[in-house]
Amino acid sequence: THQRQIEEQQQENNKRLALSCQAGKIYPWIWDVVNETAELSLTQNGEIVHTFISHESFTEKMHPDEQQMYRDVVNAFARGETDSLRLSFRCRYFSDEYVWLEKIGEVYEYDKDGKPSKAIGILRDITTDKQHEEDVRAKRLAEESDRMKSAFIANMSHEIRTPLNAIVGFSTLLAQADTEEEKQEYLRIIQSSNEFLLQLIGDILDISKIESGKLEFIYTSFRLNEIFQPQERAFSFRAEPGVRIIFETDGNDYYIESEKTRLTQVLTNFLSNAVKFTSSGSIRFGYRLTETGIYVYVTDTGSGIAKKHLSTVFDRFVKLDMFKQGTGLGLSICKTIISILKGEIGVESEEGKGSTFWFTIPCSLIKVS
Repeated sequence: THQRQIEEQQQENNKRLALSCQAGKIYPWIWDVVNETAELSLTQNGEIVHTFISHESFTEKMHPDEQQMYRDVVNAFARGETDSLRLSFRCRYFSDEYVWLEKIGEVYEYDKDGKPSKAIGILRDITTDKQHEEDVRAKRLAEESDRMKSAFIANMSHEIRTPLNAIVGFSTLLAQADTEEEKQEYLRIIQSSNEFLLQLIGDILDISKIESGKLEFIYTSFRLNEIFQPQERAFSFRAEPGVRIIFETDGNDYYIESEKTRLTQVLTNFLSNAVKFTSSGSIRFGYRLTETGIYVYVTDTGSGIAKKHLSTVFDRFVKLDMFKQGTGLGLSICKTIISILKGEIGVESEEGKGSTFWFTIPCSLIKVS
């Protein structure tokens, strides 16, 4: 009778364990490190069922992106480099679709050399937890997006009003100007405000197209110098007196197949920023050939960027100087354009000494004969 009571109690405990494992989607395991096999406990019909699997058969069911990571961590654990194990990965061992699993374990038996021989732990399905994390992250991003859009609207209303006020005000003064010198100064201010307003509207339209996935890219064959040479003269008129605009070239020209309008947009944005923040010295720009395409740069001797701000300059709505005209959208748009062209974009800068904005794109080039 006593033996029967013990067996019944054990069955009851096993049933409770099975129900707990089923409810928590938990799979206990014991790993024979030496033989690379594991005893995995599953729940079937309210009972715990034990099955033996090989280490590799389980690894093969993982998502390809995480297999190497899993092998590295588990092998380090098997070598005794760590006493405990905890990692998460996607796997389809228990279903046809990938689910997120967390593996937790620790060594409980060592061989005579002090190396792990057996380990014990659990696998836990954390798909719901991951989904919750994604939901929380998505909510946080949505809230941040709403905040940034509100700030954007407030900023845009101010930025649009500034050139409009200048255009309206100086148009009125132009009619009342007494001297030709006054007229030319008012016309210069009106023209500058017009250019800024057009750039502002263009940035807003581009952001709208990016958000809707409708930013157009039309690939054609063209000469690189068609993009670079006109900028030298154009920005010489926009730069502060004494600031030299220099197009650096090795004397050659190349045919390239890419998106001419978008590349020009990125280059002129880099140059516009350089002109805006450079009051003396020079602005040098050009391109160099790389193994896969071209490297384009704009180097200035302007105010530079503090190290703490370098990681955010390509984010939306970032303005490092609130007293300078701009929307904080241009560099973000440039980053999107270069990303679509499968290139890279970056900046090197030292506060007070200047900056170099650059990008690379893969492309084929043919030297103009």
